[in-house]
Amino acid sequence: MAPTLFGRHKDVECVQCGHEYEVGASVEMNDEGNVLMGRITQAVCPNCRFRANVKNLPVFKGDRILVNKFPYELGRPERWDVCVFKFPEDPERNYIKRMVGLPGETLRISRGDVYARQQDAADFEILRKDDPDKQLAIQIIVADDAHPPTKLLEQGWPERWAGMKRASEPGAIDGWTDAPDLVAANAEQRTYGIKAADWSWLRYRNYVPSQLDWDSVREGLPPTPNPVPQLVTDMYAYNSFDPASSDRNLFWVGDLTVSGRVTVSDVSGTDPALKLELVEGVRKYQCEIDLQTGQATLTHTDELNLEGPPISLGTAGTSVKGTGTYRFDFANVDDRLCLWINGRLIPFGKAAEYRPVALPDPQDGDLMPAGVAARGASVEFSNLMVKRDIYY
Repeated sequence: MAPTLFGRHKDVECVQCGHEYEVGASVEMNDEGNVLMGRITQAVCPNCRFRANVKNLPVFKGDRILVNKFPYELGRPERWDVCVFKFPEDPERNYIKRMVGLPGETLRISRGDVYARQQDAADFEILRKDDPDKQLAIQIIVADDAHPPTKLLEQGWPERWAGMKRASEPGAIDGWTDAPDLVAANAEQRTYGIKAADWSWLRYRNYVPSQLDWDSVREGLPPTPNPVPQLVTDMYAYNSFDPASSDRNLFWVGDLTVSGRVTVSDVSGTDPALKLELVEGVRKYQCEIDLQTGQATLTHTDELNLEGPPISLGTAGTSVKGTGTYRFDFANVDDRLCLWINGRLIPFGKAAEYRPVALPDPQDGDLMPAGVAARGASVEFSNLMVKRDIYY
């Protein structure tokens, strides 16, 4: 389910990283919801993957809704409406679902996205939220750098965010290798400083600890040596009450959002700029912001000419001009790029929409799917976060 309406659930605060999340508890009741059949005992943190004992945590009944029966007497249903209906085979029970398909449409679900085709249309079109702010609100946490897995890090587990540079040496992933000298990382404050004349990159590596790693730390042993980054998947903490299945049947998710705060303290270098990047398959989607003018430019690499110039999608003005502190959210969701600065959506319009590649399979770059960079300026990144889209 999506992180919108919750049923019977438990609220969990991870004892290892402090991240707060919910885990579903409807399975504790019988089908009628009036007899307690058992207790869920475990839940998995989506941020650090620590498996917590939740058996004795209090249970919340979930969201309650007020149903208005009259709007559809006056108008037609709209896509994404939350509807209450009765299933003919079980007429005593109310079902609550979000409306996706409309009359006369054929739906298709592919790689976690939903598409629709009208009766007289030849092609399917992706269904995206008309309001990007609503899209941003329902993104699901992948990694919150403000809540690190401290005990793992103390035992040698690698940081997920690190300075990196382009290189072809052995061990490089998608042409990237560690370059800690390029970034001044403060592990306690969770800040990352960059001061460089040319592009210096801070990249996210999707290191995912297992329960075996946590068990090793508990026993005073080191976690897995030299772990390898993994693909971002549709792991969802709300459904992690069953430890036998929470890590199985997971699918790669390429639609991501990178967020954070950047403090710009100096822009006296040549062509000072910031760059935000998200990787999905063979493409790299970027937003470059000129720190002198505030102009933001959206581009993506050309998969047919990887050595050539990127394809420009559009430009728009932002408030990221000169020194100051700015909050950013850069999203690649449903074949559309979106940028928010200080909570305000930057109006790129239709230019931010693009046609996807024909074969959107994951590549090595998806193991490190997000990055931020600076050039000609002194900046400090903090509160970095990676989220993913809902996977249908």
